[in-house]
Amino acid sequence: MTPLLIHPLCALVPPMDQDDMEKLRKSIFDNGFDRTYPIVLYEGMILDGRSRYQVCVELGVEPYCVQWEPISVNDSPREFVYRSADARRHFGTSQRATMAVNFIEHYTKGGEVKISQAVEQAAKDLKVSPSLINDARRLKERSPEAFDEVRDGKMSVSEATRKVAQAEVQASAPPKVVRDGAGNAVKDKAVKE
Repeated sequence: MTPLLIHPLCALVPPMDQDDMEKLRKSIFDNGFDRTYPIVLYEGMILDGRSRYQVCVELGVEPYCVQWEPISVNDSPREFVYRSADARRHFGTSQRATMAVNFIEHYTKGGEVKISQAVEQAAKDLKVSPSLINDARRLKERSPEAFDEVRDGKMSVSEATRKVAQAEVQASAPPKVVRDGAGNAVKDKAVKE
């Protein structure tokens, strides 16, 4: 089996969760590779199907691969990744917002596309509001870890933003000073609440 790399566009989509990976692993183990869902390659890398490929490598099953081809004049690899992810996976609104942030970062790196244009296009393509995308962008700047939890479907953008804000408030609060019976501060027992 020829080793394949993940295309940068494919890497922008949240990974499959463990439960779904186990179902996929069982299906491929029991039934072999389902050729109705081929691994799609673009520029010699996996554009769609990284989880199927990963399971095939683990199980020693030969995957079925096809080259990406546009289905219309306006089709693009980015559009294909959006469609594929949306059609087979049940991403929540917040997860789609994190996808939008990742796609925006990818497409604005060279400076040819303005961020505001990219936000509007991503909002349209991923069916999520520009304000939620901007909230997700701010969250990623403040806490990449919390952003990843949203991407993985563990919480919403608003929940993660609240959690980060609470942690920032706690981190900036002065330590609570413990006093002894005479009212004197006991330095070595200073704690933060």
